Amino acid sequence: MIDTPRLRLLPLDEADREPLARLFADPEVTRFLPQLAAANLDAARALASQRIERYAAQWRTQGLAPWALRLRQDGALVGWCGLRATPEFDAVEMVWLVARAHWGRGLAAEAARAALDYGFMRRGLPRLIALILPGNSASVRLAERLGMRYERHVPVNYLGGGAAQLFRLTRTDYLASLGGAR
Repeated sequence: MIDTPRLRLLPLDEADREPLARLFADPEVTRFLPQLAAANLDAARALASQRIERYAAQWRTQGLAPWALRLRQDGALVGWCGLRATPEFDAVEMVWLVARAHWGRGLAAEAARAALDYGFMRRGLPRLIALILPGNSASVRLAERLGMRYERHVPVNYLGGGAAQLFRLTRTDYLASLGGAR
């Protein structure tokens, strides 16, 4: 578990199924994440259960997976953020998703900074990437605020072969951005 000023990051569990399903059923939330888009709430529930199981297995086997983002004030699930192995790029990818009602409040940035710290400081990862679909300007801005740099467009299998923008941040650059604070 990781606490930030407004969030608690912890592994997703079955109690997150219904709020996660509501996220997947919102076409605006999944607009740039076609692999998570669900046609209706029943399909979204099935997808939520599948993701919860998948990420629990990834925590057990890899020690990496997205965390549930819960508001510290009331425990409400407002999204997810975290790290996941991306074998097709021989890298660890940073991912984030926030409920539309919470957009524009800086929660994705707050969670992503905690995930960067976890990846670089606790896990000692050499680099992290973010894969962002063209047109997703909010995620591009977040990646850039985190210090990630655009590298190139790449095909991404789980996006149906669509192209994504690959952003990268190295541990060296991350540590330099901290100004020797660690």
